[in-house]
Amino acid sequence: MSGRTLLLIAVVLAALFMVDRYQRNPHRTALPFGSTDLSGVQEQLAALPPEERQLVEDYVKRSRGDVLTPALADPDDPLTARTFAEAITLQRAWQARMKVEEARMAKLNAQRDARLAPLRALVDARVVRAETLTPNEFGARRDPNYFPQPERTGDGLIFVTRIQVRNIGNESIVKVKGSLKARDSEAYLPLDLCWIDLGEDT
Repeated sequence: MSGRTLLLIAVVLAALFMVDRYQRNPHRTALPFGSTDLSGVQEQLAALPPEERQLVEDYVKRSRGDVLTPALADPDDPLTARTFAEAITLQRAWQARMKVEEARMAKLNAQRDARLAPLRALVDARVVRAETLTPNEFGARRDPNYFPQPERTGDGLIFVTRIQVRNIGNESIVKVKGSLKARDSEAYLPLDLCWIDLGEDT
């Protein structure tokens, strides 16, 4: 066998090896379309470094399996990934933006807390009770003479809170006005609980 033939065989084997390695690359694995179920790609996930595996899982959870076209995607948060590699890139970029946003919000919150410190030294407001009620339960709670109505599919539940406001200072309070908001660990924006407007006769 000539040297040229041996060289050709070596080149072919090397090419086949590279193709096989490329095809087995876990980064090329397709994400589940329209689903957050990663059970079908657990072997490929396990082949990723732990940090990249977490990025893929976080991206799929955040995108809820949605895959948008670049034309329809939000430029600041394009949920366009179709493979592990694309999900890793997009999730890293999103996390970097969130760190910048969290730093900005922390600064704003510190400024707000400084402004509210005198008020918080005088007034304490807290949630005493939080529950979800059906429309009929909510109606009966507000009006003892309420007559139950047929509840339709889609009426949904009503989130109800009871708020306690206390004077914790040594001075009489003439008036308190403001709003209370709650934080949801899975939501970006706060939830409005209630508006408080208490005068000296309340």
